Amino acid sequence: MHVFINGSQLFLFTGARVLDGLTAYSAVALEDVQAGNVVVLDAEGHRLYVDGRLHDGARLTLAAAKNGEEK
Repeated sequence: MHVFINGSQLFLFTGARVLDGLTAYSAVALEDVQAGNVVVLDAEGHRLYVDGRLHDGARLTLAAAKNGEEK
């Protein structure tokens, strides 16, 4: 399936999770998300967590975590 992270197109297996997408996208981005410094948002601005499932055509954006935001 096709997934986009910050505009980069990735090809992932059906049933992939956000963790799989981040792993394919960037090890540094994955570390930043796991450390709570960066959050993953869907196309509508909803926060996603690494264990969340992805769907074909999903568009994710990485954004700096705001102060006080739950890690």
